[in-house]
This record gives sequence, structure tokens and C-alpha cells, in this order.
Amino acid sequence: MAFRRQAHGGSCFDTKRGRLVLFGSNTHGRTWMNSPLFFDPVTTTWSRAYDDDKPETYTVNAEGIPVAGSRGDHP
Repeated sequence: MAFRRQAHGGSCFDTKRGRLVLFGSNTHGRTWMNSPLFFDPVTTTWSRAYDDDKPETYTVNAEGIPVAGSRGDHP
């Protein structure tokens, strides 16, 4: 898996599953990769939660929270 650093992203370590989590989306429109990325240090493999959401699914929900995805349930 190859990806570029997200300008507006973050990371954390999931101690329950023992993996690094990278998250964020580029709000400047250079990439639409918005799925959390997971790195397993034991197997040294990357995975992701879901495929990238299409730009036309990006919106703001009734609570004023930016969301994406066909059901509006992705960050």
C-alpha cells in the first residue's frame, strides 16, 4: 500500500488490537483518501477500513459535522 502524508491528519496506537492508526483527509482537494489506515507492527502489513469515498459524497450533516460516504457515516 502506498500513500502520501495527509496535511490534516493524526495518528494513535490502538492498544486493544496492537496497531498504529493513521487518519485524516486532505481538505485542499489533492487526495480523497479518507479511510483510516492501520499498520500491524507484528506482521508489518498495512490495511484500511474501506475504499476512498467519492468527492461528491462529502457534505456536512445536520449536526454540522463534515462527513463522507454514501450513508454519510465516514469521517
